[in-house]
Amino acid sequence: MSKNQKADIKITFGLSSFKIESFNSKIPKKEPENFGYNVTISRKYFNTSAKFNVKIEVSAKKSSEAKTSYCKLITETIFDIECKQKIDALPFDLRMNLVSVAYSTTRGVLFTKTENSFISNTPLPLLNIEELKKQDRKKKKEGK
Repeated sequence: MSKNQKADIKITFGLSSFKIESFNSKIPKKEPENFGYNVTISRKYFNTSAKFNVKIEVSAKKSSEAKTSYCKLITETIFDIECKQKIDALPFDLRMNLVSVAYSTTRGVLFTKTENSFISNTPLPLLNIEELKKQDRKKKKEGK
């Protein structure tokens, strides 16, 4: 193998756990104007324990500046990672696939928890992969 070729790294994964850390709601009957979501996604790979953790916080608010929310959901998804070689970081595409699974699961929980309200009729925004890439680059520069 030449110096420029990368060895194939075989990585497998499985869902270790999914939990709802918290959920609270004060949902009015009528949908307010300027309603939207604030979504925060944090993720971390723990190479010592071979775990990938995704924490998602979703707040449904009248506006992004509003201090109070109609509902707030925090979930945590943990994936087991298996790789024969030692790796310090997961490939970006794999990380985004795992984040996507966690996000979709969180979306389903939010829909179920807010059933028969305007929130359940308003889907979460799509994942912005470019924004997640920027966050990853920033963390890498900061050495986190």
